[in-house]
Amino acid sequence: MKKLISFSIIGAIALLVSCGTVSEDSSDLPSTTSPTYDPTSSPLYVEVLKRYEGNTVATYAGDCYFNSTDPLSSSKTCTVRIPELELHFSELDFKVGTSNMFTCTQVLFEPYYFVHSNSNDYRGLGKDCSATYPKDQECYGGAAPNIIPNFPATSGYYFLPVNMITNTYKLESSNTRRMVADSNPSLSTNVNAANSLATGARGAAQAYTEGALPSGETAAIAVDYRGSNLFRDYTITCKDRWANSLYKITLIIADENTTVAPHDNLSDYYYDWNDPL
Repeated sequence: MKKLISFSIIGAIALLVSCGTVSEDSSDLPSTTSPTYDPTSSPLYVEVLKRYEGNTVATYAGDCYFNSTDPLSSSKTCTVRIPELELHFSELDFKVGTSNMFTCTQVLFEPYYFVHSNSNDYRGLGKDCSATYPKDQECYGGAAPNIIPNFPATSGYYFLPVNMITNTYKLESSNTRRMVADSNPSLSTNVNAANSLATGARGAAQAYTEGALPSGETAAIAVDYRGSNLFRDYTITCKDRWANSLYKITLIIADENTTVAPHDNLSDYYYDWNDPL
């Protein structure tokens, strides 16, 4: 079982990162296919595994990694696409790791999130989302509110490679989350896992309508970011002991829309920021 200890308890370790939580041990799930990277020589990597809700075996979805020859202070962005029905009904595992405990003193994982609204009474629920950084978790969508129990007070996890060189972070499927919190209409879409909104669109409000929701769903919701600072991608960072960022991965999870004729009359069943692919 994974144990997570708040940085506020361990003061010395807390100084390493303001993000919040240190992971002490790892619990990895089996993958039925092999990744494209060599974990024994990659200074920083993330592997994405998918698992239909209720299944015990995870399958490989994609990865992003650095080679040992990549220079320090490198950064890159990778996109992992998952067929849209699989994405909606699958749990995702983010396996993060490094091969070098001496180069990477700390590995930081920050899940994706966005702000639903700037209303002082979001959807009439008495939730004030009007602050620059709202305090109520229900003001946020994306993966972070599910992966991190005390989000937004804590916005990410980290581990120390001197103790462990890999850890896995788990995201429940949107469908599972919807059954628990059906009052959130965005859970009927794929935006809670997919952060594939175009960079140039992140400073403006986005909205989906009834036609973009699965059959039988009638809710609509507006999403207002108030600037790119309130839409954050998945990021994985390797830092040295002086807090310098040595390697940084920006991970984009996107759904792959169905385009198979002749039975396919609607190519995008689950709204995902109008991502056309």
